[in-house]
Amino acid sequence: MAWTDPNNVAHSNLVDPAIDPSGIYTYSINGILPCPSASTTVTITINQPVDAGLNASLALCRADALIDLHGVLGGTPDVGGAWVDPNLVAFTNPLDPAIALPGVYTYTMVGAAPCPTKSSDVTITFDPEPDAGTGVAFDICADGQATVLFNLLGGTPDVGGAWLSPTMSTHSGVLLPPVDQNGVYRYVAYGIGACNALTDTSEVDVFVNLLPIVQFGAVPMAGCTPLDVEFTNNTDPVYNAISAWDMGDGGVGSNLVSQPYTYNTPGTYTVSLTVTSDSGCVSNLTHTNTILVEPAPLAEFTTYPNPALFRTAVLLSATDPYASDFQWTITEQATGEVLGTSEDRELLFDFPSDLGGLYDVCLIVQDIYGCTDTTCKVVEIRDPLLVFVPNTFTPDGDGVNDLFFPSIVGSDPD
Repeated sequence: MAWTDPNNVAHSNLVDPAIDPSGIYTYSINGILPCPSASTTVTITINQPVDAGLNASLALCRADALIDLHGVLGGTPDVGGAWVDPNLVAFTNPLDPAIALPGVYTYTMVGAAPCPTKSSDVTITFDPEPDAGTGVAFDICADGQATVLFNLLGGTPDVGGAWLSPTMSTHSGVLLPPVDQNGVYRYVAYGIGACNALTDTSEVDVFVNLLPIVQFGAVPMAGCTPLDVEFTNNTDPVYNAISAWDMGDGGVGSNLVSQPYTYNTPGTYTVSLTVTSDSGCVSNLTHTNTILVEPAPLAEFTTYPNPALFRTAVLLSATDPYASDFQWTITEQATGEVLGTSEDRELLFDFPSDLGGLYDVCLIVQDIYGCTDTTCKVVEIRDPLLVFVPNTFTPDGDGVNDLFFPSIVGSDPD
C-alpha cells in the first residue's frame, strides 16, 4: 500500500496544507497473484488564506495629496479587498484628505471556504491647519494705551504665532502708539503635526491718529469788571471737531473758533481748552492765571473840611487805589462858573474869599485799563458872621418894625 502526490512522488497518508500542493493523490495496493493490483484517487484543493494586513493609524492634513490607504496598512495585505468608511459606507481608495471623514476605515479580504475572511483598520485623524484669525483695521490715538494686537483679531486664531511689523521685522505683538508706526502688522500662525509645513497669516492695519495741538489766545487778558474777553481757538481745524472751554470761574463754552465770555467778579482765572478730533483723540491746553480781572475804579473822594468857612482851603482826596488818572472839576452852583481843574490824586483848593456858597466838586477817575467812573459832591463854604434878616416889617409909624434892615447878631464858633 502506498500514496503518491500529484507529482507521482511517494507521499505519506497525511496532507499538510501549508506545504503540500493541491491535486490528485493516488492510493495503490499491489495484488497477490492471481489477484490484480488496485488503486483509487483523492482530489484535494488547498485554498490559500487571505491577508488583510495589520491595523495602522495615520494623521493627515487637509491640504495633503491623495493617500493610498492600502499602502498605510501594516504587513503584506492582499490586494483586491474592499474598503468602508467610518460610516460603513463603501469607499473607493485612495482617500482625499480635503473631504474625507476622520475615523476608522476598514479593509476586508473575503477568504475562500474554509479559509476565514480577514479585515484590518486604518484610523485616520486630521491635525488642525494653522488659523491666524481674520484681520481688522484699527485706529488708535497717539496717547493711547499699549494694545495687544492678538486681541484685535477676529475668528479663533491659534495662539503662539509670530508678529511682524510693517517693515517685516519681528514685533512683540504689543502696539505702543507713541513708538510704533502706522501700517500693516502681520500675525503668522504655524501648523503642527501633519500640517507643520503650513502657515496662515492675518493682518491688523494700524493707523495712529495724531493728537490735536491745542492753541488759544485771549484779548484782553486783563481789565476791570465787567471784563469782556474774546477767546480764539487757534488749533488746526483739521483736528478741531469738538471744543470745550473751562473759563476758570465755573463758566464753560463750546464754540469751535471764537468764544466770547464776560467776567463779572474780580480775580485771577485759569482757562483751559479741551479739543476732541474727529477720530476721538483728546488734547488739553491750560493757561494758568491767564486772565486778571480787577475791580472797576470808583470815583470816591473825601473833602476836608466840609462844610468850610470862607478863606479856608479844602483838601480833596481820591480814595480808590485802582484809579490811575484823575480829572477834578470845581464849579460854583450859583453861576455855573468853573473855578478850577486838576489831574492830581489830591488837591488843596482855595475857594473864593467872598461870602459863602455851594460848589459842585466832580471827579472822573480812570484805571490802567481805561475803565472810568464819575462822582460829584457838594462842598459848602460858610460865612463866619451870623446875620439876622427879618422876614417881615410894618411901616405904620408905631415904632415897632417900622424899618427893614439885616443885623449882625454873632459869629459861627466853628
